[in-house]
Parts: sequence; C-alpha cells; structure tokens
Amino acid sequence: MSTDYEQTERIFWPRCSRVEVEGDLFYCQLARERQYDPVEAYAKDPHLQFLNCRTAADVQSFVLEWGPLDYLHREEKRDGLAVRRISECLAYLTWLQALQRMMEACKGRADWRAALLEFVRAEKQRHWNNRGNIPDLIFAQSLEFGVRGDLDEWIASASLDLVQRVVIRCVENKAMGPQGCLKVRSKGRGFELKPALELLSLWDALIWMLWQDEWNGRQPRPCPECRKIFRPPTAHDKKYCSPECAHRATNRKWRKKDLRRRKREARGRL
Repeated sequence: MSTDYEQTERIFWPRCSRVEVEGDLFYCQLARERQYDPVEAYAKDPHLQFLNCRTAADVQSFVLEWGPLDYLHREEKRDGLAVRRISECLAYLTWLQALQRMMEACKGRADWRAALLEFVRAEKQRHWNNRGNIPDLIFAQSLEFGVRGDLDEWIASASLDLVQRVVIRCVENKAMGPQGCLKVRSKGRGFELKPALELLSLWDALIWMLWQDEWNGRQPRPCPECRKIFRPPTAHDKKYCSPECAHRATNRKWRKKDLRRRKREARGRL
C-alpha cells in the first residue's frame, strides 16, 4: 500500500537549525529553508524515532531533526522561533508510547491492564499539563463503562473482559488516520481524482504513521531485550531488533538452563 496522497491543506513542516534549552523550555529556531513533507517523511520512520526517545535530550535531538511537534502559531511562523515546554514534549512522548503499548496489547504482546493504566496516566499528564482539567476521553469512559471511584483501582479490579473493551475503545478513538476526501484536479483538457488527507502538524503525522503501519501491514514491535521499537525487515516474524540483542538473550537462557542442570546434579550427589 503506497502513501501517494495529496493533502487537503498541504503542509511543509520546518526542521530546526538549533534547539536550545533554558529551564523547562525548548527554544526552537526554525529552518524554514529546510521544510519537508510529513507524508513523504513516513518512509524514514520519524514516529519510530520518537517512540524510541527516552530522555529530554533525545527529544531535543528529535525536534532538531524534525521540528516542533504541535501546531505553529502565526507569530512563530513569522519570527522563525517556536518555544515549547520540555515537560509537555515529554508528555506527548509518554502518551504516544502508551498508545503504542495498547496496540501491542491488542496483538497479545503486552499486558492489557498495565497498558491501559499507562495510557490513562499519560492521558492525565498530557491534558492536565495543557489545560488543567480531566481529559474528555477519561470522563467519557467513566460514564460508558460505569467506572466508580479511583480509575487506577478500577483498572486493577475490573474484569479482564471489561478492561479489554476499554483498551479497544481507546485504540479505536485515538489511533486514527486523518480526515480524507477526494480532490478533483484539472489535467490537460480534463480532470483527475486523487485521494487527499489532512495533516496540520507533525503530531498529526506521527499518529497517522502508526495508523499507516497497520494499514500497510508493516507493524513495528518492541524488542523484548532492549525495548527498542523496530520494524522487522521482512514479513517473517523477527523477535529481536539486532543480532546483539538476540545473542544476549540466548546467552542468558543458556546460563539459566546450565544453572538448573548444575543444581539438579548437586542434589543428585547428596
């Protein structure tokens, strides 16, 4: 499946010429001469790069390469400088990682309760950072699924079937492609139809890329050894991200097996 789309409001997102840290702020100098199309950037997997960030320094490097995450205001476009709170950028990162973990739970690769708890906490962190109120999604879940009292305690005590239903609803509501339509363009003496989609920011594009992975059957997965999110290079199921991780895991299993063997032999000599 290709990514041959137009965009209903086509954007070219700016990279940064430098990103400086001052307190809890990123000062992002926009490199408007180095703009790129987020749809075409999908081939370089920026969403996987972001998912693999672990620290504020990692996010700083990501923003330097791909630009600010969210919408640029008119003044920022005019002045070429965007200022973002580091804590909010980290909240975006935690949220996207939690969404990806819930998708892994739906594939049987992660614990349902732990994935939902992680997402609920990320949803609170991201929205409370931005607006200081309870996220609409959590409020809606409380009404729809009859949640009473503390949501964390409810996740721990609710039936697995109910937890799964909430996870599925979250994934379906959040891991979505952008709005699509058909655009009619003149071509020579006639016209042509072309599928179009709407991406208004890098953040929109990152979520779309997760959706696009599933649409294309190119699902990334976490390495069980180092937890890096990677895309297996072939259709065959590859468990580890690198030969080094596979070697470490194999050696650890062999050592455990050898230790059990020696314990059995020691007991036999008693």
